[in-house]
Amino acid sequence: MHNIFRSACVFLFFCLVMIACRFPKFEKPADKGESYEAPQYGIVFHEIDNEAQVFVNDQLVWSTDELLKADMDKVVVNLRPNLRRGINTINIKLLDHPGSSCLNNEWKVNYDLYSAGEIFDYWSQDSKYEMDCTEGVKVDKTHELTI
Repeated sequence: MHNIFRSACVFLFFCLVMIACRFPKFEKPADKGESYEAPQYGIVFHEIDNEAQVFVNDQLVWSTDELLKADMDKVVVNLRPNLRRGINTINIKLLDHPGSSCLNNEWKVNYDLYSAGEIFDYWSQDSKYEMDCTEGVKVDKTHELTI
């Protein structure tokens, strides 16, 4: 019985390590206005409200679930560990959570996409002129990145 428990613990530990290694870490610059090191292959989010998800080749590789609201400015996401040679599909989704009222249900996303250390695409969108009170996916943007 002891061996089964130990084997189960080792298996769970191995699973947690694999999950932790799969999600790229984010780096947050100290303050607004300070420069940050652009990723070779990655995304710099300048604004996120409410929740962002990043998919590489249909695999979720990063989400704002682990961030606090105060940490959602200038988030750098390194995509290199999840890219393969050739054409990669990068899909970025912005999800809106319910607000207290229709007038208080704002959302926005603003990011730059980097390839070989240079910005090659960007996107900025918000709810400024939209009166949509529903929650869920508000932005679903797909980019192609070739290595």
